[in-house]
Parts: sequence; C-alpha cells; structure tokens
Amino acid sequence: RAGLEGLREKLPAPPLVEGDPADLSVAHSKKLGIRRLPESLPAALAELEKDATALGWLPEPMRKSFFAMKRTEMAALKDLDPAAQCARYASVY
Repeated sequence: RAGLEGLREKLPAPPLVEGDPADLSVAHSKKLGIRRLPESLPAALAELEKDATALGWLPEPMRKSFFAMKRTEMAALKDLDPAAQCARYASVY
C-alpha cells in the first residue's frame, strides 16, 4: 500500500543503495534519508500511530481493534525471554 501511495503522490523513488544499508555510517544514512525500521512491536506501533497516511488505510473500527490486539499481544509477551516468545508464537501460528 505504501508503494501505491508513493506512486499516487508522485513521490521520488528512494536512492539505490549497494550492499547492506545497516553497514552505512550514521552520517551517510542520514544524507540518503535512510532510517532504521522500528526494532520492537512497541516502537513499530508508536511509529504507526504517528503516520496519518498509513492510519488512513484502515477504517476506524479496524484500527482500534488492531491496536487493542497488539497491546494485548505485548502484555502477554512482556515477561517472556526471546525463546519463550518464539515458542508462544509457534504455538499460535
């Protein structure tokens, strides 16, 4: 959906990067407009809550339900170590 939005808004294509963007210096990443994706569910939800465009892709009831489910998921996993979290997801999916 983000790609379609970029086409509709006639946004410029992002710069091509050879190699792993994680290997770029902070300064070079900033110059290219590259930023890391959120590394946790709480951080990803916080970013999504600030993105009016992405929030507009979902009707209000679906958006509320999505955030409620993700907060419930975070609460269920908060005291589990990574191995236990993986086991929990494996049992669900």
